[in-house]
Amino acid sequence: MKDTLDMLKGYFKKTRWSIVLLGVLAFLTHGSILFYQGFGVDTDAIMNGIDNFKELGRPGLVWLGKFFGLDWFNLYYAQALAFLFIIFVPAAFGALFYIAGGAEEARVNVMLLALGASVIVSPFWAEQIYFINQSAQVLFACILTAVSLLATEFARKKRGVCRWWCLSLAVVLMNLIFSSYQVLVVIYAVGIAMMFLLDGLKNERSVRQQFQWILFHAGSFLAGFLSYLILFRLFFSKGTSYLGSQIVWGDVGFRAGVIQCIKEILRTLQDDPPYYSGSYGMIALVFLGVTIYRLAPSGKLRRSSNILIVLAEIFLIVSPYFFILFYGGQIRYRMQLVMPLSQGCMMYLIVSMLPSFWSQKKVIWKGTIAAAWLAVLLMLGRDISFYMNYCNRLYYTEQWRFEYDVQIAEKLYYDIQEIKAGYELDDSFDNYIFLGIPEIPYNGTALKGEAIGSSNFSHEVASVNRNRIKFLMNVLGYSVPSYFSEGETAVIDAYFEESFGQKVDEMPSYPSVGYMQYLTNDELGISYVVIKLGEPWRPGILLEE
Repeated sequence: MKDTLDMLKGYFKKTRWSIVLLGVLAFLTHGSILFYQGFGVDTDAIMNGIDNFKELGRPGLVWLGKFFGLDWFNLYYAQALAFLFIIFVPAAFGALFYIAGGAEEARVNVMLLALGASVIVSPFWAEQIYFINQSAQVLFACILTAVSLLATEFARKKRGVCRWWCLSLAVVLMNLIFSSYQVLVVIYAVGIAMMFLLDGLKNERSVRQQFQWILFHAGSFLAGFLSYLILFRLFFSKGTSYLGSQIVWGDVGFRAGVIQCIKEILRTLQDDPPYYSGSYGMIALVFLGVTIYRLAPSGKLRRSSNILIVLAEIFLIVSPYFFILFYGGQIRYRMQLVMPLSQGCMMYLIVSMLPSFWSQKKVIWKGTIAAAWLAVLLMLGRDISFYMNYCNRLYYTEQWRFEYDVQIAEKLYYDIQEIKAGYELDDSFDNYIFLGIPEIPYNGTALKGEAIGSSNFSHEVASVNRNRIKFLMNVLGYSVPSYFSEGETAVIDAYFEESFGQKVDEMPSYPSVGYMQYLTNDELGISYVVIKLGEPWRPGILLEE
């Protein structure tokens, strides 16, 4: 244990300036989150004291939230933690790889920078950080993933009581990690594959020894994963399956699902802003090429022990596609966190395996190795500039969206006060119906993402109780007491279209004069303040769009 702690201390001492550089890169990419008080859906609910993490099978987010004091949610504090943790995610994995794969003294800083740059600038993290109510916890769970993997590796090398203590720690951490964000299951598996590659490329091991290594880590992983599933089934499976609801195989059929998967995989290999730069496939090819160069001399490539190394590399390359295949097509971008880590791991290994072109005696090899180094630098440099640009545009769009939503909320509130005064409605009146979605005037710099840039007024269009609107307005201090019971909702479903449909059709949309009107049907004894935010306003048509 002391040796491991000494290695960790030495690693962070050696890489302290690289970590500072990663901090600068993180600031240039994600630093804007520190300077504005914007928030989106889900965060608005947390700020109203409402969460459903347990119902989604994510009690780990609740536990980590309590640990960091985020159960009393503070936006600035959550943003600061998220920014800090995104710097230390690659630092934690870099330390893990350094210890698990043996000390690579000469290039330790360059390898960390290659790994960290790939991870930090990814717009997938921008989509995750948008949900600032959970992003700090998810990022910290990523750091704990590296800690759990290190504990398992330490247990593999030890005997007796120490082994069981380390294994117990790893399993406990896995339960916390997997119950924080299910995508971390795949990230954990990627970490195992990476450790195996580092070990196999550095040490001459027999097939028997390789299988012993794999069985130990696979067994530890299964113990953690199965215990997580058991606890989830016993205590946290009362809600709907958030992940299961996104699987489309049953809806689209096998053939259509296969086509969707192929299309999405091809997208990841092309220049498709803002999420794909087209570099991933090229990095994978360079990675395989460098491995062949490393293993080819003296017939090493033909050794049976290297079959498992090649299979582990293939696993590392294709790992970002597991969820695409599992769900039957495109997945939510905030769940595609495996791709930046997988790419970072490949870059880490490429840098560690590529020889120095100065060490080559033949001119042809000097040129080949120099070209390989240049290709690596160009791909990494392009990725950094490409993704940093789009991350900043995504954050800019989100700030634009939030400020416009604040304007809408303020106008709605004061117009509601005028309606109340004009029709002498008392404070107990709560029949406010929000219809349609407002049109946000994005400018040329704005770039709407999957979640980023979507108005808080654009959600729950099928529901009469549009809670997202109420959450937003309540947090901003413009509370609207809109609520409909099951009976009132049934009345609206039965009579609203017949009684008021034509009048709503004739109403202009926000922000035109007349977008908010008091409508009443004396015969039925119903009355509502109807707020028409945009066209179309009928929920069925909105859902089709």
